[in-house]
Amino acid sequence: IITSKVCSTFPHATTNSNLVEVVTATLEEHGCNDENTLLVPSFCRDKINRPLETEFAKHYTNKYSIGGLAGFPFGGLSSFREMMQNIPEKGSCL
Repeated sequence: IITSKVCSTFPHATTNSNLVEVVTATLEEHGCNDENTLLVPSFCRDKINRPLETEFAKHYTNKYSIGGLAGFPFGGLSSFREMMQNIPEKGSCL
């Protein structure tokens, strides 16, 4: 019921798994992969966001959760410092 309602309201909506596949493929074209990319979800702590985070974590196992509000990272200077220390050498942060 929820999926059909979303699709009728937003005809171009996509699934989490499709979004992750497109993002992952696009990033791979630019050299980002599981070995050199740190996944840093900054999602709000609502349960509704966990499936998307879980889908991304299937592709990027190196993860540092910074938390967020409305999609904006919300962790303060200490969180950003810690996150930067976890980015692989010559790597990327997603």
